[in-house]
Amino acid sequence: MAGLDLTGRTAVVTGASRGIGLAIAQAIAAAGANVVLTARSQEAADAAAAQVKGAAVGVGAHAADEEAAQQGAGIGV
Repeated sequence: MAGLDLTGRTAVVTGASRGIGLAIAQAIAAAGANVVLTARSQEAADAAAAQVKGAAVGVGAHAADEEAAQQGAGIGV
């Protein structure tokens, strides 16, 4: 993502507790964006957010839990 400036933007990355989702969250944050990382549990989301340099917050939002998903979307806005 060289040359990409996402300063002032906010991204919501789902499935961000590990693997490709975590790598994407790290790359987006490195480009200057605020990042909301979602995972099935709050603990996993918090652990992932701690691995991101920059402004990052973890949100436990399982896809089957509509209220948690809406909360995650609300943080991103």
